[in-house]
Amino acid sequence: MNQATATHARGLVWGLLWGIVLRLLCPAGAAPGDFLEFDPRYRERQWTSDDTLPHNRIRCLLQSQDGYLWIGTAAGLVRFDGLQPTLFNKASVPEMRSDNCVALAETPDGSVWIGTEDGLLRWKDHRFTVRLTQQIE
Repeated sequence: MNQATATHARGLVWGLLWGIVLRLLCPAGAAPGDFLEFDPRYRERQWTSDDTLPHNRIRCLLQSQDGYLWIGTAAGLVRFDGLQPTLFNKASVPEMRSDNCVALAETPDGSVWIGTEDGLLRWKDHRFTVRLTQQIE
């Protein structure tokens, strides 16, 4: 038996063994995917400015330690928990001098740092603080 035939035969044997194992693990009539249960609230969806994003152009993205997805756009910042987005912008956050979010980062203490075109903000303990501002003349 040549090398190619031996390799093909081993692949067939392994495939047959995996098929037997899966068949033994799955009850009659059940497919492996039948055991996966998904929360119907979570599903794939495209978000645009027509829905909840303040702008269609995403400039930066971060998933924080607590599981939130932070989305920085040219028209504000969104914190998303998988179900309900929360918009932060100049109108809702007095500390934000610019809606143009250009950078996001997180430090080990759980602080989320937001870089805008006009400064740097810190989100910690559910509030914003201004850390650095740029004077534009």
